[in-house]
Amino acid sequence: MHAHAARPRRTRAGRSLLCFALAVLACAANGAARQGSARAWLWQNPLPQGNAIFAVRFAADKRTGWAVGADGVILHTGDGGFRWEEQHSGTAVPLYGLSVLDARTAVAVGSRGQVLTTSNGGDRWAARETGVKDHLFSVAFAPAAKGTSGQDDAAEGWAVGSYGQIIKTSDGGRTWSAQKSGTRSHL
Repeated sequence: MHAHAARPRRTRAGRSLLCFALAVLACAANGAARQGSARAWLWQNPLPQGNAIFAVRFAADKRTGWAVGADGVILHTGDGGFRWEEQHSGTAVPLYGLSVLDARTAVAVGSRGQVLTTSNGGDRWAARETGVKDHLFSVAFAPAAKGTSGQDDAAEGWAVGSYGQIIKTSDGGRTWSAQKSGTRSHL
């Protein structure tokens, strides 16, 4: 009877060890599942910065894009928006509007008549003189037409803003001139 009494102890100890091993495996599986889901979803904002974003636009390739926002922030992506890198805008005013002409060329507009252009994928953003101090909220370009030389003519574009402000460009955003809108409403 003495040998028989020791046997249940080993069985209970074996069951306890088995339960412990199963609990460790369950925790490990749960941790692996959490890591897998973390790879599927990535927190995009405020990374790489924490400013409000007002416009996001992509080129025809659907991979190259920019985002603009508060404090002159400009973000760029080359992989369809999975990763974003901040680009130096050279301004601290909010940027509200954005037009992407192709994978290398974009125009951003914002407060105090601010217009910025890039033709090298955002390596350098150039401030353009507009002659206006109203806030510009949106910018758009007409499709470029083929010129007599067979090359694309300079793109015509318009930016609109506060108090009926409209400015126009005929050279892809390098120079701008004011136009009359006939309204004082915000556009």
